Amino acid sequence: MLNEPLDAVQNTFRTNVGEVLQKSPTIYHCEKCKYTTNKTNDYTKHLTTKKHNAEKNDNDEKNKCPNCSKTYSSSSNLWKHKQKCNTSKQSSLSQTNDFKSQNDIIIELLKQTHVLQNIIVENQKMTIESNRISIQNMLPKT
Repeated sequence: MLNEPLDAVQNTFRTNVGEVLQKSPTIYHCEKCKYTTNKTNDYTKHLTTKKHNAEKNDNDEKNKCPNCSKTYSSSSNLWKHKQKCNTSKQSSLSQTNDFKSQNDIIIELLKQTHVLQNIIVENQKMTIESNRISIQNMLPKT
C-alpha cells in the first residue's frame, strides 16, 4: 500500500518529464512588431502594449518628409529633420537663384562694356580726325 502512492508519483513524474522532453518550446512571434518570446504571459502582455497597438502605416505616412520622403518614428524627429531639409533645399534654391542673378549681372556688364568700347572707339576716331584737320589748317598751303 505504501508503494502504491510512491509508484503513482513516480509514474506521474516520468510522464511529466517525458512530456517536457518531447515538447519543443513554443515560440510566440509578433510579425507586426518583430517581437519574439517563448512565454505565453509575455506575449499576452505584449499584445496590450502601445507599441503593438499603434498603427504603423498611419505613423509612417504622418511622419514622412514631403521633400525627401524619409520616414521618422515620431513627429518631433520629423520636425527636426524638416528644419535641416527645408533649409538645405531653400539654400540650394537661393544659391541657384544667386547664381542665375550673378550670371545675368555679368552678361549685362559685358554688354555695357561692349557699348562703352564702341563709344570710346568713336571718340578716338573723332579726336584723330579733329587733330588731322587742325594740323592741316596749321600747315602752310602750297
